[in-house]
Amino acid sequence: MLNNSKIYTAIGLMSGTSLDGVDAAIIKTDGKNLIDTGPAITLEYNKNFKSSLFSIMGNQNKTSKKVLDIEYKLTKYHIEVVRKLMYSNNLNSKDIDIIGFHGQTISHDPSKKFTLQIGNPIQLANKLGINVVSNMRTADIDAGGQGAPLVPIYHNKCFKKFDFPFIVLNIGGVSNVTWINSNNLLAFDTGPGNSIIDDWVRFSLGIQYDDSGNLAKKGRSITKLVQELLKNDFFHMPPPKSIDRDYFNYKLIPKNLSPEDGAATAVDLIARSIKKSEIFFPIKPSLCIVSGGGRKNASIMSCLSSSLSFPVKNIDTFGLRGDFIEAEAVAYLAVRRIINLPTTFPETTGCKIPTSGGVITQYK
Repeated sequence: MLNNSKIYTAIGLMSGTSLDGVDAAIIKTDGKNLIDTGPAITLEYNKNFKSSLFSIMGNQNKTSKKVLDIEYKLTKYHIEVVRKLMYSNNLNSKDIDIIGFHGQTISHDPSKKFTLQIGNPIQLANKLGINVVSNMRTADIDAGGQGAPLVPIYHNKCFKKFDFPFIVLNIGGVSNVTWINSNNLLAFDTGPGNSIIDDWVRFSLGIQYDDSGNLAKKGRSITKLVQELLKNDFFHMPPPKSIDRDYFNYKLIPKNLSPEDGAATAVDLIARSIKKSEIFFPIKPSLCIVSGGGRKNASIMSCLSSSLSFPVKNIDTFGLRGDFIEAEAVAYLAVRRIINLPTTFPETTGCKIPTSGGVITQYK
């Protein structure tokens, strides 16, 4: 076991379900407290690689040649972003204690005790000369948990200046929420996030995303369809709970809708499903802090502000890094793993006991 009183310098790598690219962030932590945040950068995937990733969503065969080929390329992106981050900040491998490597989730089905993140930690560790913590979700699944969300313990450590209780709402490919009250946590996926919008506009217009929600602003939601989708059992299940990015996918939107109406319908579904999550909060929050790519979608933010019964604020307004919270969290979780502190909890994932998740790969 490593020294528990040491302050570690860690890099966290996050490739989210929106399939945009890799976020890399440096933090300093003792595994309990967040000591400092350091530099952070994003390396976007090119259009062809995004299409490749999209083509294996839902695949559960990690050993197929297609998946292995994409995994190799994915890991190369991660190697490149770490090298860029270190080079631009005059760092070398000896300056970094550990890398947290989330990998890319391609399938997640906790009802079948299955989750799959691709990414080769041996390739990453050996190319960079830095030890790696990866496969962070499986231990939680094995302990009876959902394997998600992973970020709540980090939320609890870095959001210290707000009146309790409050929520941190992450709108990534899937939306998830952390309810925080002093040292009490509750976390769960609320339902769809950016992926349903991104995939819809890719299908209908061949573009990568709805920039600022401008397309949705021009459309009209098909309210009857949204109300029907909100009858899904998932929304009535008590937390903890989690879903795959394709659980609520763009194919739920009728093909004959205009691109604008389809985007507006997706936004409406996201906002209303988040609204439905209010019933699970033990005490009404004083504030909703929004992180993830969805905070940049003005249509989503407007819908949330008008529907939630408490203030909604973009995380950036508090001087926090909305683009890198999850990468920072992965770095934090990696440090907790190497000093054997728990990373998931019964209140956040449903695991039977607090669990320290992640496989440690040492470079050669």
